[in-house]
Amino acid sequence: RLPQRGDWLSSIEIPAPSERPVVVIDAQEPLGHWQSVHCHHGADHTQAHLSLLGEPDPQGRQLAELVLEQPLLLCQNDRIILRHAGGKQTIGAGRVLALSVPNRRKRTPQRLESLWALAQAADVVTALQQLATTAALPVDEVIWRWQLNESGLQQLLAQANLQKIAQWLVAPALLKQESERFINVLAEYHQQAPDQLGVGLSRLLRMCHCTLPDAVAKALVEQLIQEGHLLNRGTMLHLPQHKQQLSAEAQAFWQQLLPWLLSQSGPVWVTDMADALAVDADSIRPFCIQLVQQGYICAIVKDRYMLNFRLCEIADSIREHFRYHDALETAEFKELVGLGRKVAIQ
Repeated sequence: RLPQRGDWLSSIEIPAPSERPVVVIDAQEPLGHWQSVHCHHGADHTQAHLSLLGEPDPQGRQLAELVLEQPLLLCQNDRIILRHAGGKQTIGAGRVLALSVPNRRKRTPQRLESLWALAQAADVVTALQQLATTAALPVDEVIWRWQLNESGLQQLLAQANLQKIAQWLVAPALLKQESERFINVLAEYHQQAPDQLGVGLSRLLRMCHCTLPDAVAKALVEQLIQEGHLLNRGTMLHLPQHKQQLSAEAQAFWQQLLPWLLSQSGPVWVTDMADALAVDADSIRPFCIQLVQQGYICAIVKDRYMLNFRLCEIADSIREHFRYHDALETAEFKELVGLGRKVAIQ
């Protein structure tokens, strides 16, 4: 289509227009909740309703959402002139603080405090520092809101001391806060479940109620691992000082099972263990998993286990074989370990 009044020409990728921007209003008269107003922004004009957020401050300024009939393309700190529904008298002016609103908890004390702090920010550096200490900021959104090019973005990151992780900007204070939360939650989990090795990344993030984007959270966990604050074994995360312990029931099961396992020459099935101990197979499977995690036994295939030191002895025999031979056939391996063909292949 042909250019129209109010269109933008921009070298920055243009986002979707704002439907419910948050503004701080300097009004010449008291405002009413859901009051109808005319909004004038640059060459654009639309009508809107005022959704007030809390009470005015001592200077009479008011936080509000503008529920626009027609979305407007806005940037941070843009001015919007507000006039009566009749269009004959000016009510005041709004300054844009946010281009969108959360779906819930719009009027919590924490959010209102954050919005007032943003309204009082003296410059873009202060505003970005304030925003990035509460949530990770998308790079594209920051570039548009403050109309930055690449060099301007890099300069601003240095001035505000922000870190860029993937396509997000984060304050060091927020990363430190989330790091401490990860460690504290893991420590509490280890105390409550000493028989468990740890938790997976996704579960840890849920336990921490982490609001960081996945890319930032994963990068933060990787950093904690590199610094030695966390360890990962397979997909499980745990603290370096955590020593997994058998539960009391698993310890009692192991004391009964060990003498019988020592009398066996090869891997045994869970059902064989159950028959030997006169218990139900389903009841001892969780204990077998604990014993594997602790390194007492190892799983050859599902539900078939053998003592760990026996497997190490077989590995030593194989290494000794290769000191004098270049290859090991299946039949030779069978003779070497003294097990049946099927078990040897498993």
